[in-house]
Amino acid sequence: MAEPHVIYEKKGGIGTITLNRPESLNAYSPEMRAGIARAIDDIADDDEVKVMIITGKGRGFCSGQDMKLRASQNPADVGLGERYRLSPAGWLAQRVNNLNKPSIAAVNGVAAGGGFGLALACDIRIASESARFSSVFVRRALTVDTGLSYFLPRLVGMSRALELAFTGDLIDAAEALRIGLVSSVVPQEKLMDEARALAARLAKGPPLAMQLTKRSMYKAQTMTLVEALEYETYAQQICLASEDYEEGARAFVEKREPVFKGH
Repeated sequence: MAEPHVIYEKKGGIGTITLNRPESLNAYSPEMRAGIARAIDDIADDDEVKVMIITGKGRGFCSGQDMKLRASQNPADVGLGERYRLSPAGWLAQRVNNLNKPSIAAVNGVAAGGGFGLALACDIRIASESARFSSVFVRRALTVDTGLSYFLPRLVGMSRALELAFTGDLIDAAEALRIGLVSSVVPQEKLMDEARALAARLAKGPPLAMQLTKRSMYKAQTMTLVEALEYETYAQQICLASEDYEEGARAFVEKREPVFKGH
């Protein structure tokens, strides 16, 4: 029986998606794209899962589309039906970014093309010292996709983003940290420990407040200041009416760690 292209595991409030085509540096196949989508749907619908981690098996995080497969972008070809019908090439980035829970990319190796976009679609990126990043599209006479046009300028500025897109240069983990693409760089052998430790910390947080914080941050990218302030006020009113807010206040008075339930 063939190995699944995506391995999904749930433990301790963390849903971990592992891309599992190590022989191709985890290049996308139709099965992989659909497997990621299914796992994200499961995470979104499962109240027990608080945080998502995406990583890759072997030496690569994700090297983008597998050019050898010339894969159709219709999931019906792999028996997944209308629910996973694809539209633009960046559909997967939207799915990741729209997740109503924190997401972490544990970048263990090369993240190129659509794999680069997948990493940037996550809320937080932790890179191993072996991580490499490239917007390789131009070398295939293609424009960027998988959300790179949206995420990359916001993270590193337009000038640097266009330089990376025009050249397709491969940058290492240290440079990625310097320009703000990743939050931290850790030794390869400690990558998943660090990612899980951060995820476990986030999993103990108040789910509703974190969901609204994420939504506020991303919405503010396309809002005026007044619009952002208005949305913050709206979100804060929801939090103030929650049971978790009451629990946080009680825990502060009682000098103990709060136990949040997302209500």
